Amino acid sequence: MKGKRTLAVRMTKTAFFVLSALCIVAFFFPIQSKRSGDFTEFTFAIAYQDHPSGVYYDRQFDWPTGEAIWLDLPVWAVDLMLFSAWAALLVGCAILVTKAEGTSTT
Repeated sequence: MKGKRTLAVRMTKTAFFVLSALCIVAFFFPIQSKRSGDFTEFTFAIAYQDHPSGVYYDRQFDWPTGEAIWLDLPVWAVDLMLFSAWAALLVGCAILVTKAEGTSTT
């Protein structure tokens, strides 16, 4: 049991530091549109033929009707999800570390 807990703590800490780096990059270097200079939009797509599935930013094309399932999100919404995941992981990391040390969280 102790080995699994140590692995969980190590993975949580690693994910926390990776998300911290992504949050810093997202905060200081926001992605802007090449054509207008405003903040861009991300498109999360499941496509069928012409364009492959993936994440597109500042999409300059449109799929034919029924060709793909996509979701356009402004960059601030993607950043909000990233920062929320970071905060949740911070709380999870604190709980895991205190349980691993054997101290109480209350």
